[in-house]
Amino acid sequence: MAKVLFEPGVVSKITINRPEKYNALDAETAMLITKYVKKASSESRCRCIIITGAGDKAFSAGADVSHIAKLKTKQEAGSFFDILYKMRKGITESPKVVIAVINGYCLGGGNELAMACDLRIASTDSIFGQPEAKLGIIPGGGATYTLQSIVGISRAKEIILTGESISAGKALRIGLVNMLCDKRDLMKSALELCESVVLCSPNAVALAKSAINGAAKTDYRYERRAFVDSVVSKEGRMGISAFIERSRTKPRKKK
Repeated sequence: MAKVLFEPGVVSKITINRPEKYNALDAETAMLITKYVKKASSESRCRCIIITGAGDKAFSAGADVSHIAKLKTKQEAGSFFDILYKMRKGITESPKVVIAVINGYCLGGGNELAMACDLRIASTDSIFGQPEAKLGIIPGGGATYTLQSIVGISRAKEIILTGESISAGKALRIGLVNMLCDKRDLMKSALELCESVVLCSPNAVALAKSAINGAAKTDYRYERRAFVDSVVSKEGRMGISAFIERSRTKPRKKK
């Protein structure tokens, strides 16, 4: 089964297709997202790109912790960071408007993927957060420098340093998402937003996006260094192992 699905068009759609893993991001999934963003960005007929998650439980619950557990050295941790950074860079540098359509959990690397997008539409039951600190590591997909540019440095510190999740309503109030709607109307609302973009000049939209992102650029190297150190640290190894063990022993809900 393909980990990422791609539907080209005037509005191209990229779907993270790992619902059994809450659409968690491993290296292969991130690279496929990068590949399809690049493909859609190169097509003249494409005006908008939608990124969403399969199923109704999660946009993406974050980086695949079982994948992070395999990163034993600084070189391996750095390589994974670079894959996530390339995915983010591909979205921010795309001349197309990229919209995250968020259904359910949007945590860790999933929230960072959504923040890389230009606009975010979420269902009213969505949950957001950066829980990495609870595992003994730090965000590695851009949260330390992107989140503060969206919600302000104080809010960003609150979200990252506590690791606590926030509701969709609070995410809207602090500006983390642009719009909330019922889950049943999520894709319809996203397509209506795309229609507004299509009515604008494609050249003007591309130039405006480039100017906005250019003005907001920050240095990712601080995050890379701290992410690598945290992943290979004793606390990080213990936290990741404990999370995986809890996931294995967690009782399944009866259908």
